[in-house]
Amino acid sequence: MERTSLITRLLISEADNFDLLDIIDEIPTQASLDTYFLPAPLILEQADLKESSKDSEQGELIERSARANIHRDSDFYKQWIGKELLLYIETANGERHFIGSDEIPVLYSYSRDSGSGNSDSRSTAMIFSQTIPYN
Repeated sequence: MERTSLITRLLISEADNFDLLDIIDEIPTQASLDTYFLPAPLILEQADLKESSKDSEQGELIERSARANIHRDSDFYKQWIGKELLLYIETANGERHFIGSDEIPVLYSYSRDSGSGNSDSRSTAMIFSQTIPYN
């Protein structure tokens, strides 16, 4: 199974906030989103969510990864370095996803070009991933 969806809204919070969230039907309430999450300044049509499954010695795993580009001059990416995260995602096809918990947080990395690559890519890629056991 593999599925990719275009992200239209990405909100980020630290995993330490998980116990403070009000969650209904596996999605944080709007009040929780407004209080504990920050919106990523996305370059539209340059952010996607990918979900896939794979077998392992421990059983079947679900891998979720989100890649979101922000403008290169934005320092938004810096505040998440070295932190375990929670993500709230809305996609172009109307899906809503809440990814991460205090027990299985989302991991974060980023990628930026400089020098000659900077002329071709004027963005910073924020990369998020989580692997969970399939129930």
